[in-house]
Amino acid sequence: MAERPLDLQKVETYWLLVAHHFEGLLIDLSLFNFKRGEKPKVLQGVKQAVPVEKAYDETLMLLDEYYRGWDILWRPSFYYKDYLSSATTTLIWVNNFQLNNPYGIMPLFSVQTGQNKYQSYFKLKHPVSIEEADRLQKELARHLGDISAGSFFHHRQIAGLANGTYEDDPIAKLFFSFKMVYLTPQGIFSLSSKGGEDIKEPSYENTPQGNDEMLHPVVNIEGRYKSFPIDWWEYFLEVKDGDIDGEATDLAWATYMAKKAMQAGWDEITTTLTVLHYLKNHSPEVGRRRKIPQLVWDYLFKIVWKAMSEAKKELSPPPPNFVSRKLKGGI
Repeated sequence: MAERPLDLQKVETYWLLVAHHFEGLLIDLSLFNFKRGEKPKVLQGVKQAVPVEKAYDETLMLLDEYYRGWDILWRPSFYYKDYLSSATTTLIWVNNFQLNNPYGIMPLFSVQTGQNKYQSYFKLKHPVSIEEADRLQKELARHLGDISAGSFFHHRQIAGLANGTYEDDPIAKLFFSFKMVYLTPQGIFSLSSKGGEDIKEPSYENTPQGNDEMLHPVVNIEGRYKSFPIDWWEYFLEVKDGDIDGEATDLAWATYMAKKAMQAGWDEITTTLTVLHYLKNHSPEVGRRRKIPQLVWDYLFKIVWKAMSEAKKELSPPPPNFVSRKLKGGI
């Protein structure tokens, strides 16, 4: 078989995202062989109870099978089946999620498995039992996804790997949402009272089609300048000791936004306020620090000040015709 397509950087980013949002989750990795005209062959749980922080390394260990035509899929570990009422999680996911939906519900991130097909991940505001998570997931899928794949333990695709259910073996792509929204059980079950059964067919007019480097418009808060597109926070992931370094990622993202704004001709005050606004509202690291409001503002000011300094330094032209006065052999 010809060598299959593979994007290891995307695979690593995907697992970093899952580990960042669902720390400590145990997973199983399974192998599926989707040969045309045959019933899929499945090797269940070839890697079991793997800490999600080690999922990328364990995925790499299965690449020989991947190149032989086996798809690598994952599920929350069957280990949890013995602890359905006692183990807790904030993870919810929906297969074939309707990105354009009448409720304005947006996932943390999505994996595009095919044309107009998205496996979307959500985070609950507070942990619930695995049993309750399964119930909530099925309820959300009933309104906005594929109820036949609604189980908490259903297998799902890994971004960056090929999807063998299609003849052209396309790579599953990774998309980031415009903003982070935490779900609650009350909010999910209230969908029925909002006309959940009468949802129209999903419209894909404004959803991304085949471009996993999704850009988002930055609108300056004073409305004085023309908007411009940017890559989202997750595109700038910095890793330290095997985990996402939120502060370094914030600085990289903020510096990037500041440079783009300055290059677009924005003034310094508008640029500063806009970068501050986007960090405050869209950075997962800032969200994690919100428990102490004053410390959050201290952190924001520090990051934005550094970002503005870095952006100005990088955009400053070098001194014209600079010649070193240092004498040969001098100290």
